[in-house]
Amino acid sequence: MQWIAGGFILALLVHILTIYALPSVLMDRAIQNMLVNGPANTVVNHERIGADQRAGQLPNPDLLFSSCVYDVSQGPVKISAPVPVSFWLLSVYGGDGTPVVQLNESQVPGEVASLILVGPDVERNLSREPLKVPVITSPTERGIVVFRTMVNRESNFKYLEAARRRSKCVAVDHPLDEFDTKQNNS
Repeated sequence: MQWIAGGFILALLVHILTIYALPSVLMDRAIQNMLVNGPANTVVNHERIGADQRAGQLPNPDLLFSSCVYDVSQGPVKISAPVPVSFWLLSVYGGDGTPVVQLNESQVPGEVASLILVGPDVERNLSREPLKVPVITSPTERGIVVFRTMVNRESNFKYLEAARRRSKCVAVDHPLDEFDTKQNNS
């Protein structure tokens, strides 16, 4: 009877460790793999995958992917991206796999989506000054930003490709610094 109780406790511990540790371990591995393509706080534009190159169902050859490993350990990071006239999605994930924010083209009130990411220990006493862009608190110091753009017509590919290459992920000194979208889109 004792071995059954011991086995149950062991199984419970393994289950709890898996639920709490596995997402962080997998995200840390993904972050390390992504950093091979470029340093933190830099957007990497991935090559478009042709229908003949993909394995299984993913990735979709009609989507253009860009990504950024963000690191807010030294200060805020500003994210900006032109929003094309096509399906578009910006997703931010914490280093523990937690979805932080997702924006699609219909949720952005202008032609450029902009936000500032701050670390989990940053004081949120920023309400006394109006901000031009939302300040989002990341649950972890590092995480991943993924930009997805749908190629709705092949004739729009060059326009969509040029737009996504203007996406930015850049460290800033302070979240109240001027967030100049013209500078970010040049």
